[in-house]
This record gives sequence, C-alpha cells and structure tokens, in this order.
Amino acid sequence: MFVDRKGVKMAAKFSTKEELINKVKTIVGKKVGDYDVDEVLKNPNSKGNIGHVVEQGFFGYNINNDQAPDFENLGIELKVTGYKWVRKEKQVSAKERLVITMVDFFNDINVDFYDSHLFNKIANMLLILYEYEPDKNTYEFIITNYFMYEYENIPEKDKIIIENDWKTINNKIIDGKAHELSEGDTFYLGACPKGANRLSLTSQPFSTEMAMRRAFSLKTTYMTELFRNHISHEYESKESFIKSIKNLKERTFEEIIYETFRPYIGLSLSQIDSLLEEPVQRQNNKQYIRSYIARMMRVQRNHLDSLEEFDKANIQIKTVRLTKYGRLKESMSFPGFDFVEVANEEWETSELREMFSATKFLFVVFKEIDDSIREYEFIGVKLWNMPISDIEGKVRQVWEKTNSILNGELVLNIRNNRVLNNFPKMSDDLLVHVRPHARVRAQTNPLPQSTEIKIESNDNSVDLSYLDGNRFTRQCFWLNSSYVLSVLDGINKKK
Repeated sequence: MFVDRKGVKMAAKFSTKEELINKVKTIVGKKVGDYDVDEVLKNPNSKGNIGHVVEQGFFGYNINNDQAPDFENLGIELKVTGYKWVRKEKQVSAKERLVITMVDFFNDINVDFYDSHLFNKIANMLLILYEYEPDKNTYEFIITNYFMYEYENIPEKDKIIIENDWKTINNKIIDGKAHELSEGDTFYLGACPKGANRLSLTSQPFSTEMAMRRAFSLKTTYMTELFRNHISHEYESKESFIKSIKNLKERTFEEIIYETFRPYIGLSLSQIDSLLEEPVQRQNNKQYIRSYIARMMRVQRNHLDSLEEFDKANIQIKTVRLTKYGRLKESMSFPGFDFVEVANEEWETSELREMFSATKFLFVVFKEIDDSIREYEFIGVKLWNMPISDIEGKVRQVWEKTNSILNGELVLNIRNNRVLNNFPKMSDDLLVHVRPHARVRAQTNPLPQSTEIKIESNDNSVDLSYLDGNRFTRQCFWLNSSYVLSVLDGINKKK
C-alpha cells in the first residue's frame, strides 16, 4: 500500500493484470467484514458500502468519482457486486444493477461511445462477487467469485444492443427530455436514478426542466444472465430470438420485434395456421394464444418465457385479448406482493417502482372474432415502458396508500357474502389498483404487526377465521383496463 504526502491511503500499484488477479484470488472465501477497516458497514445510509469496504480495506484506496479506471495503468475498473440464490436455491440472480459511472448530460452527447468515459470504465471490469444472504449480517457475507468483464470479448449481439442503448439515452438528452429518462427506455444499458431521492436534480442542456441525476448501469437482468453463465454455466439453456447479427446491424432490437410480427397483422388465428408448418392445437390448450405468439416469433413454446435477449433486457410478454367491441377482457395482473415487505419499503426502492421503472412490456394484442370456437384476429404488438411521469404520479399514490394502510388500518366491510376493503380500487382512477391474487379468500399472507384489521360492518354471512393470526387474502397490483387500452390506442392494422 502506498501513502501520499498527506497520509491518504492509495491503492497498491500492480504492474500486470496477472499480478492483480493473483491478489484478488486471496480474497475469495473471506468475509466482507474482515476488510471493514473504516467501519463503513456501521453506516446504514451508506450505499454501495460493500464495494467501499473492498476498495478501502483490501486494495487500500479512497473512494472517488474519477472517470479514469480504478487501476488506471492497467485500464481496469473494479466493481464489487452481489448475487443471491432464487427458485428454491437452484439459480443465481443478480442482487442489483451494476452502476458504472455518472451520466454527464452536457458532455456525453458530444463524444462517440468508444471515446466516452463510460467505455473507459466498461472496457475492462474486474468483478468481485459476494453472496447476498438476507438472513445474515452484512459482515458475514462471503466473497465467492471473481471474473473479468472484457467488452471486446462479449457477444457481438450484446455490443450492438448496448451501443444502441447509449445512443437512445443520448438522443433523449438531445431532445431536451433528460427529465423523462427511464431504465425502461433501453434494453441492456440503463440510465438509473442516482441520488438520495427524486429531489436530487440537476440541469440539462436542451431544456429548462430540472432532471434527476442518473448513472449508466448494466441492468439487473443483464447481470443475472452474466452471473448464470459464469457461476452456474447455464450457457445452453436460452434460446435466442435474434437469429442474425447482420439483421441486428441493420435494424434496432425494437425494429426487429415489430418486423417479426408485421406479416401476421390482420389475420385470424385460422389464417395464421395456414402459414405455419404445423397448426396450433386450440382445443384443450389453455395456453393456445401463447402458442401462436411463439410460432410468430419462430421460437419454441416452452422457451417463450426465457428467451436470451428478452431475459437480459427484462422484456415481459403480455397477452392482451379484446372483446368484439374493443374492450379489454380483463385487467392486467402482476405477481402477488408481500404485505410485510410493502409496509417496510421506501418508495424510492420499492418493488413496484423498480418493476415499472426497469421493465419493458411487449403487449401482443388479439381481438375476438368468435370466442366460442377460440377464433381471434391478431391486430398488432406494442413495446412499451411506463412513462416516469406516471410512475412518480398516480402509481406512487397507489403505493403510498397501500403502504399507509399496511402501517395503519385495513378496513373491511362485509355484506352480501363479499369482503370489501380500503385498498386502492380501479374506480379511484390511479392507473393501478390492488385486488386479490388468490382463487379463494382463505389463501392468505401474514400482515405486518403494524396493520390493524378494522371491521366496520359485518352481516355474519362470511366465515372470518381466515383472518386469524393477523392474515389477509393475497393481493397484487393490477394495471387498470382503461389505462392498458390507452397504451394500445395506437395499434391498428397499419402498424
């Protein structure tokens, strides 16, 4: 370790990459707390604190926002990041996005990707991984792996998509819309919020509107796929949607998606069958619509929910069925939420905000011809992410009301064999509402201790024993049908 004239610790100098890697090998298997020389982990408000511990306690250099790589003479950036085990401990998942460097609204727009400070950081990154275990103290987390992320060696397809993401972010800044940036705008490379909260604002060059500070980051889902390759070697488990690099060089990812579906717009399912080598079996097939989507995308039906590029980009395919009169057959649900987690969350880091901020949705839309014979017309697709104004506006109001109820009173009114509650409703016109995520009301989840169940009226027609133990019927957030229809308003046969 070197010390400058002011006594400030500086990183040891490594003359070769091999020398640096040999040093890193010695940290594998060690506890994070072993290197907390400055007691960083005792500060609960310190973000990225595990990275700080490794940087200070293991490599011996002070935290900085220098645009140069951490090991400048080697051109190597250091990143410390976590992963966790999911799906009953069978798969790894990135704990969070990998933040690379701040977005400079004024200067990034004036340089090429390969001349940018982002590329300076991302070209060669030494990733040190720790296993995140929610039941353990941070001191006890184990550093388990490391590997080099070398941009020149990642798949050509990934490079093209990342560089197009870079252009998308910069074009939005040039259009004077830096305040509207969202991680959902892009596929692999995101512009994530960076600051204490949504009031951490800065100026932008082409608008007087103040914008949230943002940082370039590799999305959580992209990092998850990276970790699954390097930690559990799941190389062969993903089917690729984009079959041709040449096609990707000539068109954007989004354009390829639209072009894939375009030949089928305006056709009935029966007409689509005539274009397929093997017609879809509709009878006794609850997922027949999904089967058509897979055929149109030219992928295996059982791979539709695990396509390589869609997983990396966090694109969720959502089937939309309209009635003959153009109404949505049902509102759109999302996975059930944990009452305790929602009660203890902060909005800025809430699961709901994260989902809508970081997810793209591919709506695949069919209109009823004759549901009795399962005949529909395919009318188009829409690749969409929720605008930041909606997320920070009405969606936030829904979350705040839900959070407030779970930290206060859950009010029930029982009449005519129905149990009504005071969670946000579709009639509140807040884009999102809360409804049961269970077939029967007795399918419950525990409420937090902060929730008091208050029964305002009860006609004694309902067995309330399912509330015992301070539990309540599973709930989830739903997109209002009217909001989904407004999103799909532009879809027509000319799409």
